[in-house]
Amino acid sequence: MNATTQIRVTDSAFDCENCATTIKRVLRKEGGVEGVTVDDAERELQVRFDRSQIGEDRIAEIVEEWGYMPEGSSP
Repeated sequence: MNATTQIRVTDSAFDCENCATTIKRVLRKEGGVEGVTVDDAERELQVRFDRSQIGEDRIAEIVEEWGYMPEGSSP
C-alpha cells in the first residue's frame, strides 16, 4: 500500500539547492521511498513511500540525521 506524507523542514539552510539535492538523493536510496520532491521556498519535503517498507518516523529520523529539523521535532 502506498502512502504520501509531507514533512515540513524548518531549517533555514534548506532553501539551498545543494541541500535539497542531497536530502532527495539520500531519501531515494531508502527502501520503500518511491519519490521525493522539495519546495525550497516553503522548506517542505514531500515523500511518497510504501508504509510496509518504511514509516514516517524513519523518514523524519533520516532528515534529522542529515542536520535538518522536521516540524514538531526537538533539537
